[in-house]
Amino acid sequence: MLPRVCLIIVASLSVVSSMKIREIETAVKTDAVYLMHFMEKEYKEIITDLKFSNNSSCSCVNYTCGCCVDLVIPKISLNETGCLIMSYLPDEYGFQIVFTLNGLVIMSEKISVKNPPPICAPVPYAHELANICIRFYNLDYKEKQFSGCADIEVDLEGVVLKKYDLGCFHIPPSHKSLLYGRNATSTKP
Repeated sequence: MLPRVCLIIVASLSVVSSMKIREIETAVKTDAVYLMHFMEKEYKEIITDLKFSNNSSCSCVNYTCGCCVDLVIPKISLNETGCLIMSYLPDEYGFQIVFTLNGLVIMSEKISVKNPPPICAPVPYAHELANICIRFYNLDYKEKQFSGCADIEVDLEGVVLKKYDLGCFHIPPSHKSLLYGRNATSTKP
């Protein structure tokens, strides 16, 4: 009789564990979806303004900065608007980034502000060959303000085709500037 009882307890624990894992996975997915919807809703006007501003400026509001740039690389038939939204999370000493191509979210990550590695995602229609990477640099925290710079690199099979300078940001924005700089430099002719 004892072996059956043990078997039932083990089976019950297994079902409970898998239920808890599913609950946790569902909660994490729900939180990620909520955060993306929240950011999209709260900053939709910023993104719209950026898309129609002749690609010449970026914008910051409170703890969030957004910047859009035209990504044009004929070699891989890329001609889309890329938008990066960064939200500083002071309690976590990190930030949430969302990167879109023509409105399609291709990257959503929460990362540490302490020396983050480049964050990369495949170009949707060329995912086995081309990647888009966002690189943050010169990150600093002084006087209750987080600042740094970002650029985007598009590579084909590991070879950088083009680099776009998104500029530097101050969160929350200072009176000096919101987000500045915008240049695209090609690393290959």
